[in-house]
Amino acid sequence: MAQDATDAAGTLVITDAIGLELSKARIYAAALDAWGFTFGQEPGARLDREDKENGVIEGAARFNYRSTALSAREETMGTIAYRITVQCDNGQCRVRVAQLVHTGNRGAMGGGIDLGPIYAGDRPMTRVPGISLGLAQRLHADMRDRSSERIGQVMKAFAARLRAAAAP
Repeated sequence: MAQDATDAAGTLVITDAIGLELSKARIYAAALDAWGFTFGQEPGARLDREDKENGVIEGAARFNYRSTALSAREETMGTIAYRITVQCDNGQCRVRVAQLVHTGNRGAMGGGIDLGPIYAGDRPMTRVPGISLGLAQRLHADMRDRSSERIGQVMKAFAARLRAAAAP
């Protein structure tokens, strides 16, 4: 099960560790394959680094954010971009999703509203141009929940694909 955590700045980090009875090289190959069926299917997904020797896969992706906190919104409220790091070792694969950042929809009436980094707790009490502080807090909480839900689903699919590769 993926776990939410924070980094030094208090931003949201989602991690998971998958135990497998495979060597580092086989886990790396399976993780690279699983990437294409999970994180690689996300909009804007890209692999930035493939380091077979150290067992590291790094990339980025995003998803469209649609608010459940605001009703009567037909268009997306922008995207939430994030970074993925997969670390493969003998018997284990660790996945870390961090640097979640909201960017508003530039095509929306009145322009986009950027909330910036997604925090594990409440966002700092800083003004967001175009909306009230209370609405910014509610939207941030909704973004945090949607991010955890969406990334959790992708991580579950990634783990399932890895476990399928380990099955005899």
